[in-house]
Order: sequence, then structure tokens, then C-alpha cells
Amino acid sequence: MLKEKLRVVEVALIFVLQASFCFGESPPRAYTEFENYLSNEKVITKRYQSSGSSETYVLVGVTNPENGEATLYRSVVSGVPTYEWTVLLKDGFNFFDEPVKAISVSARNTRHIFVQSESGEIYFTTDGGFSFEKSESLDAPQNKTHFETLVKDFDLSSEFQASKTTPSKYTNQINDLPPYAPTVWDTILWDSTETLLTSNIPSGWLAFMHGRIEVDDSGFVHIAAVQEDRLLRYFRSTDYGVSFEPEVVFPDTIGGSREIVVTENNVYLYTINPTIGYPNPQVNLFVSQDKGTTWNLPTKFPFGAHPGVTARGDTVYDYQESGAGGSIYQARSYDSGATFQPYETVADTIYASIQTPKIAIGGNSILLCRVGDDVSLSDNFAYRSFDLGNTWLPPFNITPPNIDSQFPDVYFHSGKFHFSEGYGFAVYNRSDDYGNSFTPHWLLCLPTDNCAVDEQQQLTAHESNVFTTFLDPGDAPKDYLITRFSRDNGDNWSQVQLASQQAPSYLGIAPWYSTAVDDSIFYVVYVDDNGTPFESLKLRFRRGFYKFPFLSFEPDTLKINSQFLPSQLSTNFTVRNKGVIDLEISQIELPSWITLLSDSSFTLQPDSTKQIEIQLDLTQPLLEAELLFHTNQQIDSIRSFVVLVDTVITDLGEKENLPNKFSLSQNYPNPFNPTTTINYELGITNYEKSELIIYNILGEEVKSWKLSSSSGEVVWNGTDNFGNPVSSGVYLYRLTNGSFNKTKKMVLLK
Repeated sequence: MLKEKLRVVEVALIFVLQASFCFGESPPRAYTEFENYLSNEKVITKRYQSSGSSETYVLVGVTNPENGEATLYRSVVSGVPTYEWTVLLKDGFNFFDEPVKAISVSARNTRHIFVQSESGEIYFTTDGGFSFEKSESLDAPQNKTHFETLVKDFDLSSEFQASKTTPSKYTNQINDLPPYAPTVWDTILWDSTETLLTSNIPSGWLAFMHGRIEVDDSGFVHIAAVQEDRLLRYFRSTDYGVSFEPEVVFPDTIGGSREIVVTENNVYLYTINPTIGYPNPQVNLFVSQDKGTTWNLPTKFPFGAHPGVTARGDTVYDYQESGAGGSIYQARSYDSGATFQPYETVADTIYASIQTPKIAIGGNSILLCRVGDDVSLSDNFAYRSFDLGNTWLPPFNITPPNIDSQFPDVYFHSGKFHFSEGYGFAVYNRSDDYGNSFTPHWLLCLPTDNCAVDEQQQLTAHESNVFTTFLDPGDAPKDYLITRFSRDNGDNWSQVQLASQQAPSYLGIAPWYSTAVDDSIFYVVYVDDNGTPFESLKLRFRRGFYKFPFLSFEPDTLKINSQFLPSQLSTNFTVRNKGVIDLEISQIELPSWITLLSDSSFTLQPDSTKQIEIQLDLTQPLLEAELLFHTNQQIDSIRSFVVLVDTVITDLGEKENLPNKFSLSQNYPNPFNPTTTINYELGITNYEKSELIIYNILGEEVKSWKLSSSSGEVVWNGTDNFGNPVSSGVYLYRLTNGSFNKTKKMVLLK
């Protein structure tokens, strides 16, 4: 279980970003990384639907830029797993560089966008962001009428706001999943990527690097790999991929590793000798009967047109195809591959043999899946045996109607056969009756949805969790390894997830990869390519947790203004488990000036919350610290929460020696809902610095009014400066004029 596991520029218009922007870091491209990016207080976002089309856009504004970076970005949100960011321009050529405070988009015409800078200046565009101009320039007679007409498109007081809301949850039906809003249900927490091998292959050398991966139920991860010296290498991890033992190098020269099968204590490495320039092509089966600790001498087979293997326990099934017009043969071993019985015929005639077959075994059923049958080479067929290979039925066509499909893969776990196929697209379906029939298919990737599949697909499953993985060549040479997964046996599917991680100076992923999965971790090995064929490759290993606890804080940071409060303050904040398994807090570390009033250890079920109560000693000189939460998260197990006592707002207490007529009345009614009235007197005639401001209990400004008379009243309707309703609670309102000020409390009840 998890708790037991260790853990350009287009010259006239725009700058298009790929990974970063030369003037500063752009928002991250991957969906999951971008979701985390939204929690950064340096950014605000605005999502909107394009007028007259189905496209969705996301705007990102940077509130506190560094090093002269661009501050306004936009991307189309689509079904691909990455965002492509465009830097919006301030004057038709230079990028927007003002710190962004708020963003608003017209609901009537989404090419009309307002941006408010930190200094309060308003910038406006009518071309979707290619050229912004200051609002002052719109006061000219020739522009003023146009400006006022545009503003009528929406209410600035309600829409002109900094949106930091996270996507709402949604149903998991595949047609209902918005591509820009991944939830925990379809999220993977990715670990760092490890390089297992690096090759510098001489030009023209025929060997290439690749790897195959499998995992067993005890947490052992097994990887078979081939490097440029054509020697087979074996890597083993006994701690769920946290670390790997020294590699085992086999002396036999081979051309490639076709399969790795792990069953009970047996590990089978199924390899082939070089097929070009090699006098006697053969298939080698390397076997370990103690989970990869020791290895037997290889068993050798004659090489057919395309071979394949499967195994269960000490029983091994070898399959050979003899080529066009030939047959499919089966040989069985009952002693872990030491000896094999004579080959038997599975199918008398096959039309051709152009791809390696994929085989899986479950119950008494064996499915051998390949492209073509005895008369066709345009569909995927399953050759089925329901008595462990003793007899075989005629081929069964699995391909959906009117689809010419290739590159099948099949996997069995927990009573179900899972099947994927496609080239240029990805199709999934499932058999719930051990291969007798297959459910209607799911289309997981279509070129019309900006999704593509290059050659092979990989399929793996554990209990109800199914992963299909493919290489997306749509941004070649920067290919990306993509996965989609299901938590409910393929009935519903996640959005696309980026499985690969780009290495510096390496452009993309070569079409040699492999995947495996256990009860909570998805594993992948793949080859990074620097774009020079067969000259520099890296074999990379990566883990992704799909069952995980995830600690979040509400609010992200606890900010308190000490001028409002006594020397001792008791307050609270909320922690939430946004993961899919129980979150365990084992310890909370505190600074000396904070006392914990809640439990220091507890367990939170998924999507549940707990209030953490603390007491602050505000007499201490250092009033900023991190609270450290020790959790059972596999990634970032120690999470920090910042408590900050802010003294920016000063002199909010009542002052002595104020003018006789400087007064602030208690609001009425109090408590109130929905409105309350505040009466005031200034006692002066210079109102330049006179204002009434409402703060929340954290000292943050909620609403403000500039005053223009020596006395009067202000009516507050419980909304902030952007027109948003505020929550129930205690609020402070402050009357100020120069050096004179007065503060009172009021209560909003809903």
C-alpha cells in the first residue's frame, strides 16, 4: 500500500512560447503543473469562451514580475496535454510588461479585454490582445464614443476582477470532461526522472537503445535494456523504483528486448539476436526464478518472422509466425522455460506478418492479438484459446467498423482483458468474459482533436485501473509521451497526461518506450532523442502516483494585521485532503511564538477538511514563520504553511486630540444582512485624503470609498471592490483624513 512505499516572433503580432520566454519564465505547459502554478500568488487567471466558436482561452497575468519579464500570456485550451503560450503585446510589438492586478473579458465580444495594472492604470484592447492602449488615450473625442460603447458590453464592477478560482469538479463521463480542468480523479503526481543509460552511438551503427519494464506485487521493478554495444542489461529496484541495484550485463549479443514478463517469482526476458548481418538469428529467453537475483543460461529458439511470448508461473508460451502465407505456431514449457514441447499449429494460414503479435493469458484463456488474419491485413484480430492453448478458435475481429487499425496491445488483470489499437488514433475496448466478447470501444485519441499516435501503443492495468500510453508526434521533433487512464475498468477516462519529461538538449521521445503499473504507481521507461539520428540517446525512468493523499491549505497563507488585534490571538485555518486515499499527518512543527491548539497528528479521508487552531504571541519580534506538516505524501512529504503578521496598515486605533467633529458612528443595523449604514463627520473641508475603508479580520482591504462631503453616510451591501459578495464574519471599517483616523467593528451575518 502507499503508506508503506518510499517515496519569432511573428514579426508584426505575437511572440509564441514553447518552453520558456527569453525575457522570463512563461507559465508551465503541462496541465498538472499549470494547476499548481495557479496557486502562486504572483499570478491571476481568467478563462473565457471565444465568441462565435467553441474554443476556450486562458489568460495569465503576472502580478509581481522579475527581470523585465512579460506579464500577460494567453493560450488556447484544447485536448492536447500542453498549453502553447502567446505573449500579448502592449503596443503592437513590445510585450505587455506592466504588473497585472485584474483582468476582464467582454462576454459579448471576447476580443475586448481590459487589464488593470498594479498602479491602477487601465489598458484596453479590441483585437484579442495583440495591441493594448492606456484608457487615457481613449478620452480623445474620436475614441471616447467608441470606448463608452465597448464598456457597455459588461459591468466593470462585477467582471473586472482577479480570478484565482480553481476548476470546479465535474462528472467523469468522457464527453463531459473539459480538457482544461483536470481534477484529482484524473491527475497523476509525477516524480523526478532518472537517467539509467546514456549512449553515444557511432554514425551508421545499427543498434539502438530501448527498454522494457514490468513490476511485481512485492514492489520490485524490473527493466531490461539494450545499449549500443548490443549487450542486454537488467536493472532491478526492490523499493518501488526509489533506487536501482547495479545493473546486470549479460554476455550474449542481442538485437533487441521484445518482452519482459514477471509472474510469481519468475522473471522472463524475451530477446532476439540481430537480424541483419547475423548468420543464425535466434530468440533468447533469459529466466530468473528468484525475482531477478540469479539468472539461468538462456533458452534459444529458432527465429520466425515475428515472435511473441507470455507466461504464468512456471508455464511459458512461445509463439512464432512463419511469414506471409505461413502459420502461427505455439510451443509450451512447464519448467520455467528450461525445456519446451514441440511446436503446435495455432493457425494454418496468415495473410502476412508485418508486426509483432501481443499475447496475454487470463484464467483458462489465451489471446494472441495481431494485425490481419488469413485473408486481411487491415484489422486487428484475436486468436483465442479457452483451454490454455490446447485448442484454438478462428480469428475474432476486434477492430471497430470502418476503421483500419494497427499495432494492437492486450493486457489481463483482475478478470478482464484490456485491448488497445490504432495508428494515428487510439481505440480501447475490454472483455469482461475472458475473451468471449468485447465491449463497445472508446476513442481515446483522434487527429481531429489535435491528438495523434505514432506507431505502437502500450497498455497496462492493475485491478480497476487501466493505462493506455502512446507517443504524440504532433509537435515533432519534440514528441511527447502521453497517457490516459481509467480508475473504473475503462468506463470513464482521464484527460491526457504528459508522461515524459524533457531533458536539456534533448528534443523529444523516440518510439521506444514501455510501461507498467502496480496498485498505486505508474512506471515508464522511454528514450530521449537529441534529434541527431542514433548519435545521442538517454534511457529514462519515471514514476507517477495515481493513488495519493494531497494536503492543501485554505487560505494558502495566513496573513494577520497585528494593529487590529491584542497581544495574544487565537485563530484558525483549514487543511484539506485533495487526494484519493487517506492523508496522514504525523507531526506539525511550530515556531516558539505559535501554540498549537488542535491535534498534532490525525488522518483525513479524501475530500475532507479539518480546522487547525493556533494561538499567536504577537509581542515577539519575529512574526513570520512556516508551520511544517509531516505527511504520508510520496512527493513533498513535508508541506509548509506560512503565517505572516503584517503591519502595513497602521494607526487604526482611535486617536486622542482629534477635531471635535471628527467622528465615526457605529453601523446600523449591526449585525446586518444584506446592507448596513455608516454615518461619519470629518470636521474639515479638505477632502483630498478622506476615505472610508472596510477590512476583513486579516487586514486585507475589502471595500473603499473616497469621501466628498464633511459629513454623510455610506451604505455597504456586503460586496468587495469588484462587486463580489463577501462571506459572513467580523469586519473593520476605518475613517481617515490625513493623520486622523478611527476604526470600529461590525458583523455580517448571512
